[in-house]
Amino acid sequence: MGTEETPEVEVLRKNLTRNGRIVGGYKARKGEFPWVALLQFDGALFCAGTILNENYILGAAHCTGVDPSMLTVVVGDHIQSGDEGTEQVVKVAEIIPHKDFTIKTFLHDIALYRLKTPLNFSTPYIKPARIAKVDTKPTDDMCGWGAIRANARGSDVLLKVGVKLREDSVCEKAYQPTPLKYAGMGQICVGAGGKDSCQGDSGGPLHTGKNTDEYTVVGIVSYGIGCASWEYPGVYTKISAYLDWIEKNINNVATKG
Repeated sequence: MGTEETPEVEVLRKNLTRNGRIVGGYKARKGEFPWVALLQFDGALFCAGTILNENYILGAAHCTGVDPSMLTVVVGDHIQSGDEGTEQVVKVAEIIPHKDFTIKTFLHDIALYRLKTPLNFSTPYIKPARIAKVDTKPTDDMCGWGAIRANARGSDVLLKVGVKLREDSVCEKAYQPTPLKYAGMGQICVGAGGKDSCQGDSGGPLHTGKNTDEYTVVGIVSYGIGCASWEYPGVYTKISAYLDWIEKNINNVATKG
């Protein structure tokens, strides 16, 4: 990122646990979230993301800072360990983190991953997400392959969990003593004891619209301390606050090789 970490921030970063399994959740149906993407670094679970279109994956800026040639995006996946015949595997051509993101505060934790080859949407297991165009409250599931507790291995099967919206003041108070910053204009405070995202879920989608066949992605898994802690709710990047930034960058694809 080009930002030097102090010892305090380095210790805190090691305790941030949104970087692989859902806590308090259960198995998603195959194809239930066809827009969720798995990001692998050197072949191993790294983070998650959301399909925006055939050329771009939306994710978290704190999952960047690595060589894009070492990243692989897997879509249409449900079980990590086997070939189900529905997957597409593509390389990353370019990583675009928000220019104002800083690892010290985790503000503006949003990034785009431009793919080397376009995705094929001819299968029901792979399709772009419906993105919230206005400030929309999350009411439903987030999903990922992350860990069920801090410092544990990720899940082999895609999991989901219903999460609870918390007041902005809860996250502001919880993280005020830390170097992290919570800004309700661009973030969402979510989670209750026993249900949460965890390690390896970073960058994954938070939804609204369950049981309507119109799931909308409203947030991006950003950070938290511990997993499923009542004291430290999960913090998600609010997508609707960054629509102009997203549009500006994805519209540049025609000018890039």
